[in-house]
Amino acid sequence: MMLYFVAATISLCISEGVTLHGSNGARLDLDGESGYVMLSVNSTAVLISRTPAAVTVSTAPLLRFESRYTSVTSTSSTDAVASADVSTTCGTVLRVVDTYSVCSIANTEPTTANTDSTQLSFCLSRNVTVLPPSLGEPSGLISCGGGFFSLYSLQHVSNEDTLETFIPGLIYGNNPGPPWAIGGDPSIANVFVREDRAAAPILAVYDSATATFFSVMRDVGAIPNTVLNETLQSEPYTDARLAFGSLGYSRSGGALDFGWVFPGSEFGRSYVAGSTTDGGLWRFHPHVPGFSHETKLVLSVTTAGGRESTPWLQLVEWAWTSADRFYAPTVRSDINLTDALQASVLALSTMFVDRGQQIAGVPSGAHKITGEVYSPSLQMGFVGPQFREAFSMLWWGINQSASGNPAAATASAQAKRMIDGWVQANNDDSSGLSHTNWDLNLNRWCDDDGMWTCTHPGVNASRKVFLRREVVGHWHTLASWVLLNRTGTETRPAWLAATTSFGDWLVQHQASNGSWPRALQVTTLAGQPTRTTVSEHSPSATAMPVRFLVDLWTVTRNTSYLTAATSAANYAWENYGQTGGYRGAALDNPDVIDKESALFAMDGFLALSEVLRAPGDGHWQDRAVSAGLVAATWHRLTNVPNPIDAVNSMDWAARDTSCGLGLIALGHSGSDTFASMFAASFSSLAQITKMPLMIRMAQLQAYNTKQPMDLDGSKQYFHRGFMSELFSFSTGWNVFTKRNDGRGIGDPNWVPWVSANAAFGLINWFEGRVASVH
Repeated sequence: MMLYFVAATISLCISEGVTLHGSNGARLDLDGESGYVMLSVNSTAVLISRTPAAVTVSTAPLLRFESRYTSVTSTSSTDAVASADVSTTCGTVLRVVDTYSVCSIANTEPTTANTDSTQLSFCLSRNVTVLPPSLGEPSGLISCGGGFFSLYSLQHVSNEDTLETFIPGLIYGNNPGPPWAIGGDPSIANVFVREDRAAAPILAVYDSATATFFSVMRDVGAIPNTVLNETLQSEPYTDARLAFGSLGYSRSGGALDFGWVFPGSEFGRSYVAGSTTDGGLWRFHPHVPGFSHETKLVLSVTTAGGRESTPWLQLVEWAWTSADRFYAPTVRSDINLTDALQASVLALSTMFVDRGQQIAGVPSGAHKITGEVYSPSLQMGFVGPQFREAFSMLWWGINQSASGNPAAATASAQAKRMIDGWVQANNDDSSGLSHTNWDLNLNRWCDDDGMWTCTHPGVNASRKVFLRREVVGHWHTLASWVLLNRTGTETRPAWLAATTSFGDWLVQHQASNGSWPRALQVTTLAGQPTRTTVSEHSPSATAMPVRFLVDLWTVTRNTSYLTAATSAANYAWENYGQTGGYRGAALDNPDVIDKESALFAMDGFLALSEVLRAPGDGHWQDRAVSAGLVAATWHRLTNVPNPIDAVNSMDWAARDTSCGLGLIALGHSGSDTFASMFAASFSSLAQITKMPLMIRMAQLQAYNTKQPMDLDGSKQYFHRGFMSELFSFSTGWNVFTKRNDGRGIGDPNWVPWVSANAAFGLINWFEGRVASVH
C-alpha cells in the first residue's frame, strides 16, 4: 500500500500560546498563532512539528491528512490542551485533542550533570474521534475506507548526519545492521516498528550538533493488546481492539521526523515472512462516526545524559535506566529456584544418550511434547553446550550425593562420561583445536559444516570450527575440573590438560591487535600435516575467550593467559564497546549485532575487574557496567500479553510476563532466555554500581527466565524441565524461517542450551559468585 499526503483545511486560529517547563532547562511550547509544538532545552530548539495533528486513512493508496493546532488553551502552568479538526476528502472530520502536562518520572541514577532523583518530562494524552460527515458534502469524493491511524511526530531541527537513534533490540545508532533488518537499510524513508518487537516501547535520539538527548515512551499504564486474527494473512487489518503502537522515524530532505503511530502500523520495513523488501504491515482502527481512540506518551529532552564514556553510551544509559524505573518490570519471585535447578538438570540427564560410541551426551534438539529427538548432533557449544550441561549435572550430582537420591549419582556419572569421551577423542588432533560436533547417527565428527546435520563426507576433510564453540567447551571443562578437584576424592588431569592446550593455542594464534577470527577451517588429509586457515575473518568473537583465559590464569598462574585476555578485552572495547555494537556470537545468524555478544563481553570485562585491582585498572569495572547496560537493552521491560481472545492452549501462559526475556539479534524479533546463565554477573554489577536496573536485571534472569518451564506439569511437556527455545511476541517475526508466528507462540522444540543455561545460572546464583573457578 502506498502513502500519499493531502493538505487538510485549517480553520482560523484564535488562541494564545502556552509554555510548559520540565527539568534541566527542558521546555515545551505550543504556539497559538502558528499552531505548532516545539521542544527545546536551555533555549536551544530540538524538535518541532508544524502540523502535529495527523491521521492516515485506509484508502488505496493510503491518504494522510495533517493540520496545525487550531486551538491552544491552558488552565495552569503545568498543563495545556491543543486541538484541531482534521477534514478528509471523503467528508469525515477527525477531531484530534492533545492534552499536555508536566509529569514526574523516575530519573536515571544521579550523575554529575543531573542530580535529580526524578525527571520532569512532558506527558501527552491524544484523543482522536471520528465525527459524522458534514451535511451537504458533495458526492463523488474518495471513499476513506474502513480504517484510520493517528500519527504524532516531531521533526528534529538538526540534519540526519548528526543524529543517532536507539530503539532497544532493534536500532543501535550508527552501528550497521543487516539490510533486511528494521532500520538496517538507510535508503528506506520510513522506519516505524511495532512496540511488541522492541525490548521496551521507547525511542531515543542523541544529536551531536546540539549535544541534546530526546526520548519518546509509551505511557506505563497502557496494555498493548491484540487479537488472534491479527496475522499476516489478514493484512491489512482493522479492529477496534488493537491497543499497540509503533515507534519510528521518517526521512525527508536530510531531516528526520520521530514519532508514534496508533494503532501500530509498520512501514516501510517489516519482518514479513520471506520478504526483505520495502513494505509494511498496516493496522487501523474503525473509521466510522462516533469511534474514538486514546493513546498516551511521555516526551523527554535534556542535555544531561548518563555517566558513560561516549555520548552514544550516555544516550543508552539515560534512556534505558529511565525506562527501567518507569516501567518497573515485574519479577516472578514466586518461582521456586531450587526446584527449577533440579528440573533443568534432570531434563539433561533424562535426554543423555550413550550408544557406546567415542562420544556420549545430550542430543541438540527434541520435540517438547513427545521428547522425540530431531537432531542427533552432540555439540561442543552454542545450541548444545555439552560441557555446560556436564558441569551443571556434575555440580548437582555432587551437591545431592548425600541425599541418597539415585539420580544424583547418575547425573555425575553421565557428566564425567561426556567430558572424558570428548577429551580422549581429541588428544590426537594436531591442529590444537577440538572437534565441535559429533553425529550420533553417523558415528563420526561433522563439526560446524552442518549446524544440525553433517554435510561434509568424513573426518578426512576440511572442517569449519567456530571460535565460540571452542571457547565455551573448554571454559566449562575447566570449571568441571575445578569442581571435581574441590571434592578431594578424584581428579581428571586430562581435563585440565585439554583446557591449557586450547589456552596455549589462543595465545599462539592471537593477532598483534589482540583479536581472533570468528571461525577457522581445519583441513586434515591422510599423510599430510593438519592445516588451519581462516574461515570467517570477522574479529567479532574476540571478547568470547576473555572469561575463559582469566579463569585459566587463576588456576595455572600462567601470565600469558592473562596478557592475552587483557589484549582481547581492549580490542573488543575499542572496536565494539564504545558504540555498543557487540556482534557475531549468535552462530545461526550472520555476523550481526546480537545480545549474546554483549553478554559475553560484559562477563569478560567483569572477569578482568575481579583479578586486576591495581589503581589504574578501575576501567574494567566501568567497561563491564557499560557492556551490561547494552546487554540489558535487549531484554523486555514491559509485558506483551497474549491476544485478548486467546485460548488457554497458547505456548506462553497467560499468567506469565514477558519481562526479562531477551530479543536475540538484529534481523528478527524472537525472544529467549539465554541471559539466564548471567544472572549472577548482573548481580555482581548491581553490587558494584548499586543501580536498581542491575538489581532488577539479575532478578529477572534468575526468576522470570524459568517461567517457560513446565514445573507444575500443566503444559504436559515431555519433561517438567523442558521449555521452548524461543517465543514470538509479535506478528511475522523471522524472514529466514518464514514463520508467521503471532503472540504467545513458542518453538515446538526443546534444545539443551535452555536447560544448561538455566542450571548454570542458578548454580552461580546460589553460590553468590560469577566465575565458576573463583
